[in-house]
Amino acid sequence: MACQDHASYSECGTACPLTCDNYDSPTVCTRECAVGCFCNKGYVLENATSNRCIPRSDCKKSCGSNSSYQACGTDCPLTCDNYDNPLQMCTEQCVVGCFCDEGYVFESATCKRCMPQSDCKNTCKGNSNYTDCGTACPLTCDNYDNPPLVCSKQCVPGCSCNKGFVLESAASKCCIPLSECKKACPENAQYTDCGTACPLTCDNYDNPPLVCSKECVQGCFCKEGFVFENAVSKRCIPQSECKKACGLHSRYTNCGTACPLTCDNYDNPPQVCTYQCVAGCFCEEGYVFKSATSKRCIPPTVCKRACPDHSKYTECGSACPLSCDNYENPLRACTDQCVPGCFCEEGYVLEKDGSSRCVKQSSCKTRCSANSHYQQCGTACPKTCADVTNPVPRPCTLQCSAGCFCDVGYVLENAASTFCVKESLCKSCEANSHYSTCAAACPLNCRNYRHPPQICPLICLEGCICNKGHVFKSGQSGPCVPVSDCSDITED
Repeated sequence: MACQDHASYSECGTACPLTCDNYDSPTVCTRECAVGCFCNKGYVLENATSNRCIPRSDCKKSCGSNSSYQACGTDCPLTCDNYDNPLQMCTEQCVVGCFCDEGYVFESATCKRCMPQSDCKNTCKGNSNYTDCGTACPLTCDNYDNPPLVCSKQCVPGCSCNKGFVLESAASKCCIPLSECKKACPENAQYTDCGTACPLTCDNYDNPPLVCSKECVQGCFCKEGFVFENAVSKRCIPQSECKKACGLHSRYTNCGTACPLTCDNYDNPPQVCTYQCVAGCFCEEGYVFKSATSKRCIPPTVCKRACPDHSKYTECGSACPLSCDNYENPLRACTDQCVPGCFCEEGYVLEKDGSSRCVKQSSCKTRCSANSHYQQCGTACPKTCADVTNPVPRPCTLQCSAGCFCDVGYVLENAASTFCVKESLCKSCEANSHYSTCAAACPLNCRNYRHPPQICPLICLEGCICNKGHVFKSGQSGPCVPVSDCSDITED
């Protein structure tokens, strides 16, 4: 597939590509694979409706009131929630974007409106007021002219937008005037309150979805004769230009057959077929369509779905199947995607990583993780980091337990973990905390435990984490205190 300058094709790109409008403030995004062209590193889309990739430095640097553009801003800007207690730990890096002028702070981590620090003391932020009985379905820029037909009838206490104002988005706490809601459509598109849930694209216009939910979707839709370039792009192009948008192992032709080969008929082609030219994407030589309704081209050898013993074919298997090497300790991080193929039946796992042979879990030779070994007669109460930091004797049954046990000098991370860590690392944690090899990137503290961060990278970090029922007093490290002790800290 041919891509624009500074872009490359990917089978698993992000569903929320960065643009000049959001690259310095990414939004919440679904963990799904999007197929298409994506900007190379250091480049972003010119805007949400464009497919042109430009250097981040070329983005227009216009900022809102009480803010200015900075080429090297902080990764931890001050907000109404933290200006009187700035984060003690912050990555030392330059962040390009708009930052509040001196004396002003962001309204919140998700609302990038700059307001005077003195206004932060108000219970509710600008253009909103507190109510004991607010709606569970507040109006936003996305739904104000088409409110939800179904909404739970309950009182929700909190801040509600003033009359004439709506939330900028469902995830935002920022109230803006109705007039500022963006509803401008790109070229060759027009706004409608009742568009289809399955719009035509270059990938499906000659084979529209047979099943589509019958609902009204408001937004920008292509004018007659135009279709979306792909499922991710909102750029509308003439159908005649779609020849550049064929999938893998397929190419566009103005005169294809009306009876293309598929997995169902490639070994017994149709004897009768209408003699006509069909324009569209057709499989390259050596490939056939997966089915009559699918436009995915695959080798005929893949069509045969005969699977080895104790396995069966599925269209949506895991990208990280269980094997004798990992079934006792499955991968913590695995891409959330559908992988077609043969997968082991319940109770069976792959003989080893990369193998196609399925064996019973019980027949797997026990494999232990790093810094541990197998024992037929180990203790029923293995030592953990909690025992190191708080060496209080505890009762334990005198019995043999078969399994993996930590090597000398190592202990379990915690009672529920199978990871062994050095005892010396446990001792470095303060009271009411313990060492972990997979700590959260955004730990809870007295200032955010009621409203945890909505955006946080899904990664494992090594370090000390608070015990259950405790949070950091402030920031991302330091002493851990019971949640009940946070009242004096969180109240202003």
